[in-house]
Amino acid sequence: MYTITKKKGSANIIWDPKAEKPLCKFTQGFFSTSDKDIADRLAKLGHKVEGLAEKAEAKQEMAKGEGVDKESETYKMALDIVRSAYPEASDRIAEGQANVIYSMFTRAEERGILKVLGYKNAAEAMDDMIVARKEMYDAQRITEERAAAQTLKQSENYDRENPGDFFRSKEYEEMSGEEKLKYDMDAWGKSVDNYLTAPDQVDQSIRVMQTPLVFEFVDKSYVDVTAGFPIKIAPSIMNKVLIKTEAERGHANKISPEIFKRLPELLADPVLIMKNRDNKGNIIADELLTIVEARDNVGAIINVPIVFKKDGGHYKIKSFFGRNSDLTLERRMLYGDVFYINKEKTTA
Repeated sequence: MYTITKKKGSANIIWDPKAEKPLCKFTQGFFSTSDKDIADRLAKLGHKVEGLAEKAEAKQEMAKGEGVDKESETYKMALDIVRSAYPEASDRIAEGQANVIYSMFTRAEERGILKVLGYKNAAEAMDDMIVARKEMYDAQRITEERAAAQTLKQSENYDRENPGDFFRSKEYEEMSGEEKLKYDMDAWGKSVDNYLTAPDQVDQSIRVMQTPLVFEFVDKSYVDVTAGFPIKIAPSIMNKVLIKTEAERGHANKISPEIFKRLPELLADPVLIMKNRDNKGNIIADELLTIVEARDNVGAIINVPIVFKKDGGHYKIKSFFGRNSDLTLERRMLYGDVFYINKEKTTA
């Protein structure tokens, strides 16, 4: 795949006189194609073409930590954005997100995108972002504190072996993040085993875990995700993942129960969180696609789409399957699809 940046001053539509039709159409200054001939012709016309080799070199530089000036004002502001939005984040997560923000803003500055938006440079654009993010997260924390207070008022009469009761208890709320994840992993593993033993007897959604803190990085203006809110999965999705084969439009021949049992820990420390798109490339409202650090039985990367609507008092796992996306990470970032990226996992 080739990404072409439009030459300054040129038209958005480039005409092909031989074919008597448009050769390409730039959208917001960019055009992507897998046709090498088109890419070569556009390069001859003076447009900047980035191909596979350039992407590989850029990825290697990111893996080495090259290209990020951590002493610059821009990087410090990027780190401030992350810290103001999520002060509880570990150094690894904060620095990883700061690297991404730094790269996106400096690249936008180099390409002249920020000037088009009315900013003098990356620092000025990021200053606006710091103020907006802080206001957004202040409001978010107030909401979460009220939700936590409501939870603590609930009755302490619960069944510790029943996730549906226990996760609402004071004992669960007072657990550390690691203790909650361990409980969720144990409970989820039992739920998977119980389902496989008697799938026909399960007629209600099964609790997977509480929404991990990492989903706090998602832009609230896109989808309002509340950390700590329960995530469940419907019996029909369990059936599709664990029972039905590919011939039956399922994934059982590619997804082992052992991989599926890892779902809570995989969601707690994902590789990517981004907007979910359908097969035609259209954004699916209220959904996020989570790419996790696991592969199916044929080596494809596990994708976990999640529906973030609070209907029924929980978010919903939409599926769990292996697929190697045909959309490159760089393209998804250019589209503005990516909310969170674990740099260590993507460059490993």
